Amino acid sequence: MDDKARNILEPVLESSTSITPPEKLFDKLYITVLSRTIRTDYTSEKREEVCSALKHILGSVVVLCSQLSAYALAKLLHITKQEVDQTLQDLDDILDIPEDQTRLLRLYHPSFRKFLLSKDRCIDSKFWVDEKQAHRILAENCISLMSATLKQDICGLGTQDVLATDLKSSQLEQCLPSEVQYACLYWVQHLQKSNIQLYDNDQVHRFLQTHLLHWLEALSWMQNILEGVRAILSLESITLTSDCPRLHYFIYDIKRFALYYRSTIKRVPIQIYSIALVSAPANSIVRNQFEDKIPKYIQKRPDVQKNWSPLLYTLEGHSDSVNAVAFSRDGKQLASAADDQTVKLWDAATGAALQTLKGHSGTVPAVAFSPDGKQLASGSADRTVRLWDTATGAVLQTLKGHSDWVLTVAFSLDGKQLASGSRDKTVRIWDVATGAALQTLKGHSDWVLTVAFSPDGKQLASGSLDKTVRLWDVATGAALQTLEGYSDWVNAVAFSPDGKQLASASYDQTVKLWDVAIGAVL
Repeated sequence: MDDKARNILEPVLESSTSITPPEKLFDKLYITVLSRTIRTDYTSEKREEVCSALKHILGSVVVLCSQLSAYALAKLLHITKQEVDQTLQDLDDILDIPEDQTRLLRLYHPSFRKFLLSKDRCIDSKFWVDEKQAHRILAENCISLMSATLKQDICGLGTQDVLATDLKSSQLEQCLPSEVQYACLYWVQHLQKSNIQLYDNDQVHRFLQTHLLHWLEALSWMQNILEGVRAILSLESITLTSDCPRLHYFIYDIKRFALYYRSTIKRVPIQIYSIALVSAPANSIVRNQFEDKIPKYIQKRPDVQKNWSPLLYTLEGHSDSVNAVAFSRDGKQLASAADDQTVKLWDAATGAALQTLKGHSGTVPAVAFSPDGKQLASGSADRTVRLWDTATGAVLQTLKGHSDWVLTVAFSLDGKQLASGSRDKTVRIWDVATGAALQTLKGHSDWVLTVAFSPDGKQLASGSLDKTVRLWDVATGAALQTLEGYSDWVNAVAFSPDGKQLASASYDQTVKLWDVAIGAVL
């Protein structure tokens, strides 16, 4: 232990008892370290100046969303590197301050962040940092830095066909230094964490009116356009609780623009000013705000629709026909199953591809989320059902037993059981936890196209190519009802929320509603 560390620790340890909680020891240590930055010979004005600088710089360090170097932090805070160095020079016991100005500042222990942001722990008010205010200051600094830096064709390429993936990292760093990249990525997060209210014609509104396209272009060069989409969705949520009708409509239009053209912008960032703007709807606020950014060489404008269509975005990635889709119950994820033998998981808000689930050796006709969204079931022409972990994409179970294609899958409402219907004319019920086959339901005389559990999980409905609907007892596997009356196959079944009624749809162009208790058509 060096002399400096000993001088700091000894008075802290001497004033502590054997039963002093570790948190209290840390708090005393931090107060001691911070207090030593305020020299006894300082005037009151100097003391106030040093404390203000400490709160400003340390407050920023502890609420950063991602670490920065001292040089980048200075640029972000609009102060000199010398001011950062002077303020932090006596804090190397709690903060790793590299001599190399390109290396990142780092807290030695996460407890310092909690200490500095807690009024109860940081009992000396001159050091305590108001977390919301620190986020607000960083948000404002991010916007100010972007406003001063971002511009059209930020990398000076002068051409419309350079792919984002073709830009070298050295070029990116030169035109978008780390502090600017930080501002582009995190300004909305800081805004959100500050609990600030937005208003028409405020700093955010003015920034977007001038630099929206510059910001999206920069994110695209950084290969982070989807983070931009998420930021826009967060901005929209803030406007819902703020008094800013014009800004709200503008951000809604920005959301539609970014979602619809995200693939184009992601691939070739500079085309945000050409293809995206030119083909946006005539009444789009974004198009009208930035029409002067459209390249002069585009003389003839295509005919476009007046307003945004209902289509939010198109998900592309499968290499063959898509057979089935399913939302997770919370609406955050979407699954798609295809003839390319894969299942894909998508972020429903942004359209980002989250996972590609590979393992089936045949086409995948069916997919279903568990009620908690943590598992996904898929049925395949390879005669198996697979259970997947939606967070990692790992295969949890491969359920074997069917002798032909698996055409449909469904979870019980409690997520403990899974039903599968097959071209082998049977329905199987599986234990989700163990993968064990619990029941094999026989009775249909043709392919089983659809299955559904009743809300209480006690009954199962199945629809078949044999033109019937069957109701089964889940516990015993006994056939309870055979519902007849269709002249063609039954391709969909669904229980009412109370489980008393069942709807079924057929290729004979009819939908029937049944009384589950007696099996009669209502």
